[in-house]
Amino acid sequence: MSEDEEFPDNVYISRTMSFKLENKISTYRSQPGCLKSFEDILTENEFEQKHFLLEGAAGQGKTFIAMQIVKDWLKPSKVSPLQKFDILIFLSLREMNKKTIFEHVVETLLADDTDLTPNDIEEILMKEKQYLIVLDEFEQYSERHEKDSLVHNVMRHKILRDTRVILMTRPTIYTKTLGRNVVFLSLNNFTPGQIEQYIHCIYERKEDIGKKVTHLLQENVEVAHLCKTPLFLFMTSYLIYKQPSLVDRFRDVTSFLEYFIDSLLTSFLTNPFENHTDEAQIEEKYPRNLTKIAIKGLANLQHSWSKQYLVEQSCIKDVNNLVDIKIFIESEKTAQSGREDAERHQIRFSHEIFQYFYGAIYLAFYASFDEFESFVERLNKHNCQILFIFTCGLSKKSEHVKTIVKLLLKEKDYHPFPIRDCIVQCLTHAKSITLEGMKDELTALCSKEHGMRMLDVEDKALKNAKAKIINVCHNLKVPVNVIALNKVLAGADDDTMRLDCGASFELPDDVKAYFITDFNGHFTDKHCMRLIERTKNIMEVIIFSSLAPSFCTIEALDKIADTEMTVLWVTYKGDHVVSVSFTSKYLCKWVRYSAIVAINHLRQFKGWKSLPPEVKQSKEKEIVSEIEKKGLQTFFNSSQHFSEEERNIMLSRIDDDLKIIQSIIAGWFGTFEAHSEEVAAERRRYYKKHLSKIRRRIFTQMTATSLDELTNDSESDDTYEDEDDDDQLEEGEQTMREFSVSLKLLMVVMQL
Repeated sequence: MSEDEEFPDNVYISRTMSFKLENKISTYRSQPGCLKSFEDILTENEFEQKHFLLEGAAGQGKTFIAMQIVKDWLKPSKVSPLQKFDILIFLSLREMNKKTIFEHVVETLLADDTDLTPNDIEEILMKEKQYLIVLDEFEQYSERHEKDSLVHNVMRHKILRDTRVILMTRPTIYTKTLGRNVVFLSLNNFTPGQIEQYIHCIYERKEDIGKKVTHLLQENVEVAHLCKTPLFLFMTSYLIYKQPSLVDRFRDVTSFLEYFIDSLLTSFLTNPFENHTDEAQIEEKYPRNLTKIAIKGLANLQHSWSKQYLVEQSCIKDVNNLVDIKIFIESEKTAQSGREDAERHQIRFSHEIFQYFYGAIYLAFYASFDEFESFVERLNKHNCQILFIFTCGLSKKSEHVKTIVKLLLKEKDYHPFPIRDCIVQCLTHAKSITLEGMKDELTALCSKEHGMRMLDVEDKALKNAKAKIINVCHNLKVPVNVIALNKVLAGADDDTMRLDCGASFELPDDVKAYFITDFNGHFTDKHCMRLIERTKNIMEVIIFSSLAPSFCTIEALDKIADTEMTVLWVTYKGDHVVSVSFTSKYLCKWVRYSAIVAINHLRQFKGWKSLPPEVKQSKEKEIVSEIEKKGLQTFFNSSQHFSEEERNIMLSRIDDDLKIIQSIIAGWFGTFEAHSEEVAAERRRYYKKHLSKIRRRIFTQMTATSLDELTNDSESDDTYEDEDDDDQLEEGEQTMREFSVSLKLLMVVMQL
């Protein structure tokens, strides 16, 4: 199939819209409604006799929707609410100036040799009861600031009262003066389903390319996010349709956006698709003054500029060209001037991603090193992450990458802008230096609180980048603080983790903690034992799984006992926790928490301690097997010695401790999800406190190698300072009741 084949640019995907109604006292509904398509606005009873204002940013597809309305109206065979209108008029307000609608119809819609006059058009419309007027580009209307303009009077039903009007505009302050009887509509971004539908329609005859485009969007979340805006989705589809090999070049958001902007600049540049080989080509594509305005704006939180300022900076010609291709747009801003509001024409980037990219161009190619450092230090590190990624991907200077990474490493991680992920992408986007040349930076990155954390919701490119970094750390012998894998495993071997993104990494030699969530059976108890045996300095292993653990090795149990390591396996069935298990060197097996509590009660009873060691060990093993086989409640019910209250004491204690276990896990993840460093610090303290609690209650008990050691461990419980006084009081109040339970439990056990 020829690559010159005509692109199917008439594909229309129905867009959802949010709407708000303004009431008589000028307040919006508390919650916006949602419409499936533009046709709904003409069928909903609550919109009867109302006009519509459709607002959307540049590139959202307002004009395309307007053209689709015209097309649907022209198809008499199509079942549509548009068919009830005898006349439909579509006008752009850009050139309307002070003309009437009737004059504008004659000038723009009728043939030059027409005999009809504006008066004739007005007379025709006055006789019709069902006609629709679609007005586009209100933001360009010369009289948009005049409250008594023709458009304002139409929208307020002062003239042409029998018509219905759909007014389309980019966001502008002057829509507030259009009246109270208006339905305010806003276009929603494409959903993933709508994007998939669009790609299917575009590549219906090129299915193999369509699959590659879909794969591209699945692998790169930044590109997929941009393509929720129709302009980006259209241009991406167009470029790949004309040149299918591009799908392999769009490996990251930097190369994607660079080519995207180059494509928009085609009509203004001599060789728009040449690589950046010298400063003259860069200057032609991205004028120095314009890129400096972009980076200064980001540093000073400025996102729009007056035309006069751009003239003074010798940028206005370049900006006017970029306005035509929608990289820049014109907007309005009001300023208080005495008692009057004076309009100031403002120029801004149509999408914030363009300002970040132009700012990165200045940092990568034009800024001196001192200027580079100054800008990077002033920028908000959490809000400008994509700028840093662009800069590292564009720059040919390794010191740029090192400077950015070192500054980012000083920042704290918190939701929803994890600095750690930004550093990973800066390192792997960089073309000026290899990861092996960044050992110091990798060491600092991997020592951060959450280390390498991978989530199932992350895009494939980010997971691939993290896997690559872990492999490099393994080769460079760089220790990793934490490796957390949340539903991303596709398989595991003794020394390797395979990820659902297709990447894999070797287990590093030095890791302090593993947090693994895997409900597909890829990570087993055998893998857990191997991981514990081979990893130096490991102190925590917490597993969430659909499997129940049973396999243990003496080597792993010895290491757990010697280091007081936290090893916890949480088994789920669906969304519910079935059991929480710990390793026991004393019993040489995995033990469920319910059995741990039961044995702990027995060990506090003097009569039990007086039994011969071999008898106690044998009975404890029998208890564990019986409880795990029957369940704790069934085990209790097997004897008549326990009252319901006494059973509830034990079960309540187990429930309370399980909540503590869940709290310490949630505490660790909560430090990441916090929206501020203060909240993260509070959750971090909570996590550490409860981790000490659970260690005191469980781990020293179940890793004891002898009864004497067990007794010593029990007696040292009070040395933990993290224990709350309230908790100690509560435990004291229950002592007698728990003693009674222990006594009767002993009677049951002796019958086994």
